[in-house]
Amino acid sequence: MTIKSRKVECEFKEMLCKCDKGVYRLTDKLPIEDTNPKQWRHRCTSCGVEVYITAAYPLLVYKERDFMLADSLRFERHSKKVSFSK
Repeated sequence: MTIKSRKVECEFKEMLCKCDKGVYRLTDKLPIEDTNPKQWRHRCTSCGVEVYITAAYPLLVYKERDFMLADSLRFERHSKKVSFSK
């Protein structure tokens, strides 16, 4: 199997914090809430407030579709609980 790649033009999309100084990034431990849809825990890069969001930010937008970065989606399962690992 061969993987072919090509350059595309896309948009980098970030979720701004209410503090107006930072953006949300996935937390170090990357826990996920097993809801429908799933929610990822994010922390503001400025004030440190933590929130759960239904997408792993930042996102890439291509042809009006949002794509989450692969390193944000890699996780391992422990019993009935889902948690991310790096």
